Amino acid sequence: MFYGCKNLTAIKIPEKVEEIDLLAFARSGLESVTFARDSCLKIIKRRAFDGCLNLSCIDSPVEKIEDKVFANSGVKSIVFSSDSILRTIEKGAFRSSALEMIHIPSSVESIEDEAFQDCVQLKSVFIAADSRLQRIGSCAFEGCSNLQTIESPFSLVLDTSVDPSGKCISIPSAPPTC
Repeated sequence: MFYGCKNLTAIKIPEKVEEIDLLAFARSGLESVTFARDSCLKIIKRRAFDGCLNLSCIDSPVEKIEDKVFANSGVKSIVFSSDSILRTIEKGAFRSSALEMIHIPSSVESIEDEAFQDCVQLKSVFIAADSRLQRIGSCAFEGCSNLQTIESPFSLVLDTSVDPSGKCISIPSAPPTC
């Protein structure tokens, strides 16, 4: 759609758009993405913003972030509304992005494998106090060498026996899978 459009720097997604398709804005010059107030967006598909190096912040009303949506992007922060309906952050969704911090909304039930892998600028992760999170996938935070804070209502387990970087994190009800 707009793949590789280096001159595209800003876009407002209209309220009736329900999906952003595969590679829709990948490797474009996007710096900002805004969504209509009453957005119907449900899914951002695979690699939609992959390689958008100038994209620094996104305010997302989405229900599902598919794999590698923001991989290799310049996204430093993502904001979810307090009434977010996001349920899943899929495999590699933010892999190798410039993400510095993220607030995981209470609606999220699963952070899939490698979701934040190699986000070397990631310093803080905040999981909502009323979180419904049930799963943190294998190596979700592997390679996040600057990760300093994970605030969570759960007792999280860091397994350094498998991952020397100490970023293999799990919820105690399930053994670490990294």
